[in-house]
Amino acid sequence: MSNIFFRQDADAVADFKFNYIYIGFILVGVLAGILVGISHYAAIALAIGVGIIALVAREPIRALACLIIISPFAGTTYLKDPLLGLPGFKPLQILALLIIIVSLLNYAKSEKTPRWVLYFICGIMSIFTASLLRSLQYLDLYNQHYYLKMRMSTEGYLLSEYVKPVIYFLPFVVIVKFANTREKLELIYKTIYATLIILSLHLLYTYMSGIAGGGLVLEDVTDFYSSYFSLHRNDLANFYIIGLPVAIGRLFYGRKIYDIVFNVIIISAIGILFSRTAYITTVLSIMLYLVLTKRINIMPVVLIGILVASLSVFGSMVMERAGKGTDTTNRDVNVILAGRVESIWLPLIKEYVKAAKKLVLGKGRYSIIASDAKKSGAILKGIAHPHNMYLEMIMDAGVVGLAFFIALYYKIVASALRKSRFLKDDGLKNFLYANIVSIICFLAAGFSGRSFFPKHDNILIWVILGCTVSLYNTWNKAENENSPS
Repeated sequence: MSNIFFRQDADAVADFKFNYIYIGFILVGVLAGILVGISHYAAIALAIGVGIIALVAREPIRALACLIIISPFAGTTYLKDPLLGLPGFKPLQILALLIIIVSLLNYAKSEKTPRWVLYFICGIMSIFTASLLRSLQYLDLYNQHYYLKMRMSTEGYLLSEYVKPVIYFLPFVVIVKFANTREKLELIYKTIYATLIILSLHLLYTYMSGIAGGGLVLEDVTDFYSSYFSLHRNDLANFYIIGLPVAIGRLFYGRKIYDIVFNVIIISAIGILFSRTAYITTVLSIMLYLVLTKRINIMPVVLIGILVASLSVFGSMVMERAGKGTDTTNRDVNVILAGRVESIWLPLIKEYVKAAKKLVLGKGRYSIIASDAKKSGAILKGIAHPHNMYLEMIMDAGVVGLAFFIALYYKIVASALRKSRFLKDDGLKNFLYANIVSIICFLAAGFSGRSFFPKHDNILIWVILGCTVSLYNTWNKAENENSPS
């Protein structure tokens, strides 16, 4: 079936060698950025180097791999500033433009977008655009919350909150159009895996050099990560919530010693993020993957191994964080959920239930900052999002928007599960199972944060969704071409 499923290229070996050399260049670029720290020259060199690779490769998927692998570091000091001080010239934005150019140059080689996928793409962009435009009415409140010292103009707001999210949505479109062979899909999964390894090594290094042994409390750790990555530790955890199933899939399918080492490194990095949602989804990822791949008999051994490793390696701070509010003598749901129930969710739900128009259509992007609950002080001070992506979607785009996104995820997951029963290629089936687990973990984690709209920290979910659609659409195409007429 695998020979029928994907057209094998005569230059497959050469392609694989090029892929590894290519990713090696990106690793060198990231390393150079780390070494020089705040130097803008390093950012310029990195952007130029990546641009040259993308144009020389003339392959959108290889260019996209660059974007994926540097995405967790986009907020670091060596990648967050615009080149030469020009607005819109941040390295990530330049790379996205190059990906678009390479994609247009190779458009003749792209796959036809399935009609239902095209409808969903149009729907996502329409809902997001309408939500953002509706938020312009409270731009002053946005500035008070985010840019108190330097007020953002309407143009700056649209550039920051519209153009950048489109970049994070770009992988979905590029993958659906161009990831039409096994080699291209494997490159994407290897890139996700490499991204997690690099991020984990980076986190462990920064933690050991700047946090470990310093007697810092959780708030200090949060501030440290925020200042370094420009991301809250819970947002950094999203890369693991979404990407970990790919690493687990590599471990159980490849069965290599180095994959065991890499997975230990990745799980160790999850531990020092102190995100309880990430802890829960780590266990959930392993359980779901073992169930889907019919390895449930080894589940107790794996889970006990993780627990023992956590107790022996991560220390008391991690275990205390994981068990906060679960004491059998003093269980408190509000404590377990960090005060979200009484001090965020309930006041907002009560407000929207009373207003039918707001409930159905929402009130625009970041509407929480203009909510009556925030104005009256009914929710926690300083809160900029409701810490629940389902509630956020209702507030920003209403029940209509939420229903649309749930329909999208249901369609993709249901189709993937249906196709997995007929897919004979074990490697491709492993990819598909990893995708399904990633999506389910992301949806589960959404009850304590995240966002349905494209954002920096959820770029990997658009990669995973694109791979899922591309995988079973290519399978459909191959099946139709080889079925008897």
